[in-house]
Amino acid sequence: MLTQVRTSFLHLLYPPLCLHCRESLEHQFPLFCQSCLNLLEIIDHATRCPFCFTSEINTESETCCPDCRQNPQIMRRIAAAFDYEGPASTLIKQLKYGGQPYLAEGAGAFLTAQFIRLEWPMPDYII
Repeated sequence: MLTQVRTSFLHLLYPPLCLHCRESLEHQFPLFCQSCLNLLEIIDHATRCPFCFTSEINTESETCCPDCRQNPQIMRRIAAAFDYEGPASTLIKQLKYGGQPYLAEGAGAFLTAQFIRLEWPMPDYII
């Protein structure tokens, strides 16, 4: 009961806002409003260069992007959950520079989802 009163009081003083667009949050998901949450689409790995993961490739005729063909990568595989734009960019900036380490759990969940989709063996390192 006391916890519920405290939470209600804090929401009155500091209403929960979307991390990206700063709109008031109407639901229990603590980071993004529904509009911004809809913008977070996990990258389709089938259309990306398997070495840098940043460039889209034609999977029928290319095995990697022109940059990686010209300058081979040191690491064999790189992956990301999202492109660095919109709500994903805000999430990473707030995690790295905004003093909000609690965001790591949510970011890690998205990375875990992408890792499962990739069906890769367990990595030696995660950076």
